[in-house]
Amino acid sequence: GEEAWGLVRLGNTVNTSYRTAVVDFFHDVKYVNAGSTASFISLWNSSTPSAAVIDFAHYAVAAYAVDAEDKALWRQAILTHLRKMSDDTEDYPVLTLAVATWGLTLTGPMDGTLVKPGTTGLALWNSVTLADLPAMVADHQVPAGQEFDGSFYWRLDKTDGGYGVSWHAGYTEDTAFGTLALIACRDKLDLDYDDGIARASTALLGGVGAGGVVDGHLFFDDAVSHMFAGEMANALSALTAPADLNLDGRVDAADYSRFAAQWGAAGCAGCSWCNGADLDRNGVVNFADLKIFVGDYWLAGAGY
Repeated sequence: GEEAWGLVRLGNTVNTSYRTAVVDFFHDVKYVNAGSTASFISLWNSSTPSAAVIDFAHYAVAAYAVDAEDKALWRQAILTHLRKMSDDTEDYPVLTLAVATWGLTLTGPMDGTLVKPGTTGLALWNSVTLADLPAMVADHQVPAGQEFDGSFYWRLDKTDGGYGVSWHAGYTEDTAFGTLALIACRDKLDLDYDDGIARASTALLGGVGAGGVVDGHLFFDDAVSHMFAGEMANALSALTAPADLNLDGRVDAADYSRFAAQWGAAGCAGCSWCNGADLDRNGVVNFADLKIFVGDYWLAGAGY
């Protein structure tokens, strides 16, 4: 799932080889794979709910990005496994809740649809609707002024799980996906999560060490470094305005100077998009990009 989503991000809105690879993948799963999409999805039936939700959230976002024929099946798969999840079944339940909320918010309405419409699933999800999920994620962010401020608890009960350690929150991966969920809910549902996003940003940035080292915990050094660098990069990328070309947290004259240096460039593609100046991702830097830079970001005072 992460690979499909990653290729979509590289391909973005233009018909690049990255995007074509994702289109071909979903086509082949439906028409070449024995049993079609439903059969492929069933391969996760023996997986832990968290592993399945993480994969299907990314698959769903990628499927909707390329308008895959069976995109709704991928979205439904998130719910199929989310309702099996609890503190007792998972090592990272809040992460699972967050990534599910992120994927569902980016792919469809967050309405009164029940997470558990029948008897299959855990009692935790009785009467919970899609509309309830954003608030559940926000409720699991550590409040301002408390230890690990801005990060996210790792368990739904907000404890250390009885392991006898003080690390009930502050883990990098939980906070990265929690942040992505809050951003998606703000941008797609117009929910006021700006304060939480700002505090999450501070927590994430504080967790990047010298030389770009990303530890498993944002507030303490640990033995696991770089494992969650991808998640960190995704979260920080989502926190950054596209027109913030020098990545200093604001859009200003310094960014305009970088934009002007790319004026008229063609053949923009890949990860760079002419050093970010091709804001509409159509392969050239022109007046359409200037309109986006000035109107949507610079004059709007964009930043994080």
